[in-house]
Amino acid sequence: MYNIKMDLLTLTTIATLLPIYRYLLVFIFVIIEGPLITMFVGFLLAHDLFNWLLAFVIIIAAEMVSDSLYYLAGYWGGKKLAEKYANFTKLSEKRLNFLKHIFHNHPRKTLIIGKITHMAGVPILIAAGIIKINWWLFFLYDLMATIPKTLFFLIIGYYLGQLSEKINSYLTYGTIIFSVIIILIFIGYLFIGNYLEKKLIK
Repeated sequence: MYNIKMDLLTLTTIATLLPIYRYLLVFIFVIIEGPLITMFVGFLLAHDLFNWLLAFVIIIAAEMVSDSLYYLAGYWGGKKLAEKYANFTKLSEKRLNFLKHIFHNHPRKTLIIGKITHMAGVPILIAAGIIKINWWLFFLYDLMATIPKTLFFLIIGYYLGQLSEKINSYLTYGTIIFSVIIILIFIGYLFIGNYLEKKLIK
């Protein structure tokens, strides 16, 4: 009897905490990989597993935390960090000098382009810290790009979620089609990001 009561209590506790931890997991995973997780949350929104406003705010917060960490890594690590982890930062001395120049002339445009791309984003965010761009300006411009970008991926995920419901009767084909669409969208996003990276920090 005692064990049954304890099991029921445990299940009740889990059921109560699950909605909270669901959003916490989204926050953590968005910090690690924003666009793909955002699109996945949009898919789940179509199935009423998340609250639109709460999910949107949490994803924005996670994106800003992630970007600020890159900024702070550059701010505190400086050129030494860029040189030590050159394979990750993609910031050679030539690129860093180029970014200093365009940050000086076009800080808003540079940060916004850096944010909406995937490949060029990390080098630009780290470079902003190394160059010591004013953090409030960094935060403002980053937020200006993060809001529409997040909404874009949420909407894509949402409509893919609705599509999955419509083709649910053809489960096998539906799963294949949905997977292909997801892959093509993400590859397209990476391709555009890679193209802009070459143009921006070549």
